[in-house]
Amino acid sequence: MVLKNNEKTTFVQTTRNGKKLLVTGIPVFDANKEIFRIVSYSHDVTELLEMEKYLIQMKGEKERVKKKIEPVIGSIRSVGLMIGIEIVHSDSKEPNGEGLVRILDLALEKGVLFYLCGNFGEVIRMIPPLTVNQEQIDEGLQMLDEALYAYEREIHIFIN
Repeated sequence: MVLKNNEKTTFVQTTRNGKKLLVTGIPVFDANKEIFRIVSYSHDVTELLEMEKYLIQMKGEKERVKKKIEPVIGSIRSVGLMIGIEIVHSDSKEPNGEGLVRILDLALEKGVLFYLCGNFGEVIRMIPPLTVNQEQIDEGLQMLDEALYAYEREIHIFIN
């Protein structure tokens, strides 16, 4: 492909034993602008692709959780393994950075660390390492679920 296109090429290749490799070939040109060497490298992305499939399946789960705690969730968005959950005030639906900090504290008490981001510090950002497995994703989401429910109970106590 590099020889055909005369440019850097990246693709996913499946090996005989079913592994998925992300392969990149980079042409090296001589003084006459002819390819005289191709530098290539590959990374095993089998597990990463499996995690991506798993997270796509989890979108339905995210929506189920959002419906249960609708009052404090604004939106849920994701790209690959990165997920953002916007926290809002239950009455006005405005960004709620203070609520987010409390949710992060509750999650930390349960043993999981999430990042804060967003224009108003209102988005929980989850970026698991590439070595994450399904069990770890499930455990982290369970802890976040528990922290969100605990927060919702707290704000209802103060509202009533």
